[in-house]
Formats: sequence, structure tokens, C-alpha cells
Amino acid sequence: MAKILACLIAFMLIAAMLFGIRWRRLAITSSCALLTHRIQQQTHKLWDQQILIARHANPRTLSRELKALTAAAPSSRPAVSTTDESVVVPQPVDSTTP
Repeated sequence: MAKILACLIAFMLIAAMLFGIRWRRLAITSSCALLTHRIQQQTHKLWDQQILIARHANPRTLSRELKALTAAAPSSRPAVSTTDESVVVPQPVDSTTP
């Protein structure tokens, strides 16, 4: 009788451990699926941002925007002055004077 009781207790312990292991596996699988879904969402968001960057960085768009900026800019450059003496601003070099 003691052997049957010992086997029954051992069987119950093994069943409880297997149940716990299977429950943990199910929880880990669920969290992996959620993480995979979040990674896919971030990948799609990154792809959309790359498409937007490519639209704004193609040569045609860049040349069009540069032409628009140069057309809207004043013809003469204003003199650059700073109030801080520690900042040195390079001035354009005039190649016509010796």
C-alpha cells in the first residue's frame, strides 16, 4: 500500500511540474508573439520613414528645393557679425583683390 501511495504522490508531483512547465512555455510563447508583433510594427514604421526620406532626398526634389530657396533668397549676402569674441566666423575670400 505504501508503494502505491508513493507512486501516486510521485505521479502527482510530476504532473504538477509538467503543468507548470507547459504553462511557462505557453506564457513565453505568448510574450514572444507579442514581441514579434511589436518588432514588425517598428519595422513597418521604419520602412515608411525610409520612404519619406527617399522622397525628399532624391536628386530631382533636392534640385527643385534648392532652386526655390535660391529664388527666394536675397541677392546680396548680409554681413555676419557676432557679439561673442570667442566665436570666429570665416568671411568669404575675394579673389579679385591682390
